[in-house]
Amino acid sequence: MTLKDLIPTGARRKVYAIFALVGLTLSSFQVGFSAADAGQPVWLNVAFAVFGLWATAVGFTARSNALETPETFDATLKRAAQEAKPSYPVADPHAPTEADSARYESDK
Repeated sequence: MTLKDLIPTGARRKVYAIFALVGLTLSSFQVGFSAADAGQPVWLNVAFAVFGLWATAVGFTARSNALETPETFDATLKRAAQEAKPSYPVADPHAPTEADSARYESDK
């Protein structure tokens, strides 16, 4: 059983989005404290340490659930052509025939 089986895709996307917003928020606090030259508080140091630990786990989880690289358009077209079945009956190949010349002679 994989994470795909346990947590639906929509829920995983929400978790990844929330995680990204947490990272953006923490970074914003750090930039703000740095701009104010107020020194970085201990809680922010701890939050970044925990966030960094979880970022690795979330990143590996997201990567393991990512789709494989899609094939190129040309490869898709080639595969589809190989798998295609004609929608009309195809006659067996035959030798070329000659038309009955008397039948197709024009009136002179």
